[in-house]
Amino acid sequence: MVVPNWDTTARYDGKAIILHNSTPEAFRQHLRDVLSQVENEPAEQRIIFIKSWNEWAEGNYLEPDQRHGCAYLDVVRQELIQQKANGELHRECCVR
Repeated sequence: MVVPNWDTTARYDGKAIILHNSTPEAFRQHLRDVLSQVENEPAEQRIIFIKSWNEWAEGNYLEPDQRHGCAYLDVVRQELIQQKANGELHRECCVR
């Protein structure tokens, strides 16, 4: 599972889980690490989940924002294109 950011302060206050210092490049490395965990699986089992596509209240979203623009989305696109170029994605993947 890939997580772009996380802060549960809104729900748990003093017992919150907070991931600090998220950047597009740190997210890139996280995504690469997860991709490498599934690279030896059969193609149809190379499934990666991105946690909370649009969880703005907890800072866990993968959409353009004022701070990083489209950088997180660009990372996903770039890394999947690289995987496809290396022949590591299932042939039916929709990455263009």
